[in-house]
Amino acid sequence: MRQEKELACDKQATLATRRPLALASALLKVNLYAIENPSPLGMSNVLPSFAEMATLTEQRIDQLYVWRTRLHSQEDLVHWQQEKKLSLPWQISLLFFFVLLGASINVLVFYGLQYAFT
Repeated sequence: MRQEKELACDKQATLATRRPLALASALLKVNLYAIENPSPLGMSNVLPSFAEMATLTEQRIDQLYVWRTRLHSQEDLVHWQQEKKLSLPWQISLLFFFVLLGASINVLVFYGLQYAFT
């Protein structure tokens, strides 16, 4: 349960900041601090053991690298789509073309049906 919450928070932080490697760096720093400065005796039953904490941190960092790859591929796709956008005059021209095409098809169908029933 705790692991799922940690991963969910990591994902939200990644989406908000778009900097998963900065979060991974912070996780490593916190983990190193926890190793160098053990918790007081009263806190040992509340905090996870070193092995649990190391495993969770490793999983979180692995997941951050996966999200980094996904973010970059999404950003590349958005950038490509922005480069390939048609200019406004072309968009307007295409809109009129399709409107006229639709109107032409309607006229052909209308006259075709009139011819069929006469």
